[in-house]
Amino acid sequence: MFGTGNQFKVARIRGIPIYVSSSWFIVAALVLFAQYTNYSRQVEPAEAMQLAAVVFVLFFGGVLLHEAAHAIAARSFGLPVRAITLVFWGGATETRSWRKGAVADFVVAASGPVTTALLGVMFYAIASRMPHGELRGVMSYLGYINLLFAAFNAIPGFPLDGGRMLMAIAWGVTRNRVLAFRVAGIGSLLIGGGLIAYAVLSFSTGNGGAIFFGYIGFVIASVGRQIPKRAILRGQLSRGTAAEAMRPVAALIPADMSILDATEQWLRPFPDRIFPVGRAGRVIGTISLQDAGNVAASEPVHAGMVRLVDPPLIEAEEPLDDVVDWVGSREGLVASPTGATIGLIDVADIERWLQAHWATGEYREAPAPVAPPRPDA
Repeated sequence: MFGTGNQFKVARIRGIPIYVSSSWFIVAALVLFAQYTNYSRQVEPAEAMQLAAVVFVLFFGGVLLHEAAHAIAARSFGLPVRAITLVFWGGATETRSWRKGAVADFVVAASGPVTTALLGVMFYAIASRMPHGELRGVMSYLGYINLLFAAFNAIPGFPLDGGRMLMAIAWGVTRNRVLAFRVAGIGSLLIGGGLIAYAVLSFSTGNGGAIFFGYIGFVIASVGRQIPKRAILRGQLSRGTAAEAMRPVAALIPADMSILDATEQWLRPFPDRIFPVGRAGRVIGTISLQDAGNVAASEPVHAGMVRLVDPPLIEAEEPLDDVVDWVGSREGLVASPTGATIGLIDVADIERWLQAHWATGEYREAPAPVAPPRPDA
């Protein structure tokens, strides 16, 4: 449940930002065009466009509701939800369902397919109460497509919700998350291979859906093949914590200080450092000598900093195998037990930790990280 590619923020609902990826626009246009083409064979162009628009809105509204169900389930367990992103294959909800154990992980994953299935039943029920006509056909189609997507999404293979559900079940049985990850990987290989075999057989009989099933099978099997290596990596990362891999921060460079002063006092003497920028004691961005060179020396520091947008908050003692999932492509803030920001962390920091401790293939201790100079010293 995570987004990829360029994203555009379109709304914020109950504190959760909603993003749309650039790939979604392509798929959305194709869906709208396909529906219009289909209905234009049956009715006048204006009515065809209206019917296509109804399918478009209700279908993608259902996708958003599917992701909202993940978010609602996560919040019911007291889990944070960082964002919901609509992507080309559907949607992605960024949360940390694993933090509350196997039951929470399963419930959060299952809530999406269950919601989509209920939508399918609802559309069929609405259709059954409507007079015969094109609109009834639209409702029946939406009922069919939602039930199909619910069943498909529940297939026990990554990256589908069913893969997460399988892993949660295995985790609950074995009490070992890394082993459960391997079990889900085997499931992905079996399911992916089965879909590819079905696609080959279907293609020989002229089934038009063979290419779709073959593609999905290939994706699931490919993810399954990567699981053993990723399981080893997770085992290695579980030996470290966010506090060990982070870049420690001391006092913050004030956001309203001039670029000139910040450059002379801290950025130029330490050209390879990335410094946190703060306002009212809170980290709002980072700045380096290269960043500072992009704006005039008289400008305030916040004009040249890299802004932290909805940064993930990470506890200092969180294991790195959890941290890497939550950080993703962003930079996270590491907090002490009292809630104070004590460091910054991203994937590059985690990779450095791996190199320091696992470069030989065996775990070894490494020197403690050196804190950056205090901006107020």
